[in-house]
Amino acid sequence: MKPSKIHAYMFIFSSLFLTLVFGIYPLLWALRYMFYDYQGIGTPVFIGLDNFGRILRDGQFWDSVGNTGVYALGKLVVTIPLSLTLTIILNRK
Repeated sequence: MKPSKIHAYMFIFSSLFLTLVFGIYPLLWALRYMFYDYQGIGTPVFIGLDNFGRILRDGQFWDSVGNTGVYALGKLVVTIPLSLTLTIILNRK
């Protein structure tokens, strides 16, 4: 194999490895614990969809969803016109 191909495979492998270790594996681990009652100590107990039902009935969850929506919308309302204005200013001759 050419050295350039070896280097390319090394870059691909390192990127794939880091994505798997720090992205996919924690995501799958979190998805697994969504269906368990687990306090961090002891044995996890499978409870199925009860966690989802409990969170949908929680008022604090809906408050946080609303706050996140307000923050995201506010950020978009500020950053899009600001970025367009700066783009127009910087592209003038």
